[in-house]
Amino acid sequence: MADVSLDTDSNDPHELYARGIRALILQNYEAASAIISKAAELFVDYYKDDLHPEMGKVYLDYGKALLGYCREQSGALGCAVPKESLDEPDEDEGACTEEMDVSGACDTEEVEDNEEPESHDEPKETASCSAEPGPSIAEAEMENTSIAEEPTDLQLAWEVLELAKRIFEKSGDRKSLAEAMIVLGEIQLENAAYDKAIQDMTEGLAIQQELFGRDSRTIAETLYKLGMAYCINSQVNEAIHSFKESLAYLTNKIMALAAEDVSKSEFQDEITEIKGLLPEIKDRIFEMEAFKNEALKKAAEKITETSSSAASDPSPSSSKKATDISHLVKRKRQSEEVDKLSEEAACKKREVEGKS
Repeated sequence: MADVSLDTDSNDPHELYARGIRALILQNYEAASAIISKAAELFVDYYKDDLHPEMGKVYLDYGKALLGYCREQSGALGCAVPKESLDEPDEDEGACTEEMDVSGACDTEEVEDNEEPESHDEPKETASCSAEPGPSIAEAEMENTSIAEEPTDLQLAWEVLELAKRIFEKSGDRKSLAEAMIVLGEIQLENAAYDKAIQDMTEGLAIQQELFGRDSRTIAETLYKLGMAYCINSQVNEAIHSFKESLAYLTNKIMALAAEDVSKSEFQDEITEIKGLLPEIKDRIFEMEAFKNEALKKAAEKITETSSSAASDPSPSSSKKATDISHLVKRKRQSEEVDKLSEEAACKKREVEGKS
């Protein structure tokens, strides 16, 4: 990672913003978030309006820098988990936790935790007779409340991106609005709000598909991110579809570059770069299809096992129905009683006739 100065002493918002963008491109998210934050404050003072149309891009880049910095600090466990509450990092990462930048190279940089472990040998407390009074209980509670209410980097990223979204909706900047929706989806993904993440990304994707063609690398990147969101949310069919669509867009891009009238050597680097991304997406598709087939196989085996068990072991209720003849016995008894009554009536009739 290239070194970018964290100096924010300048009072020129344009200068600071340009430096922040450079840090963002170089993936120095800590410097980018600090510098663009100062630039945003100066821009608001300059425009006298925190929802000025020119503030949209500033908020968008600030949110992207905060999200990148949040990911660095939290690693695979996500930004919503406070660092102080983490005991040990999770070494076994799932198949859906990596992120690939389809518009560029894969981001595989690991951030080392340089914090020194706290000592467990705490000194014993002793009574103090200092004449100076300590902070009151009310002051201590107010201090604790202010610390608890301080927004996290993830929450701050969401807030500034919501501002950017409002500005882009009002100004009609559809391209930037789509980008803001995608980044909002990524923030929701980090916050484990998977359904909301998919919704935001889908809305952003719909706008991009209105603006760009079938060979857009931007759409390919969005489809890959959406596929990862589906994967984490256990929506296997949707994940496979998104990954295949991403692959199709990149393939179309390669074909479009190869068909240009100008010398192919001008596009060879980009073609080579895109071809280097294809194996990763194909691996995702293979993993998802293998998972799906294994799940279907287990479900079929379960159904077969249940059917076989039912055929070889009939239930007691079925046996009872097959051997229950109580209704036949009842009908037979009723017939015998009718015959007996008829016979008694005939005998009485003959006795009456004999007397007469």
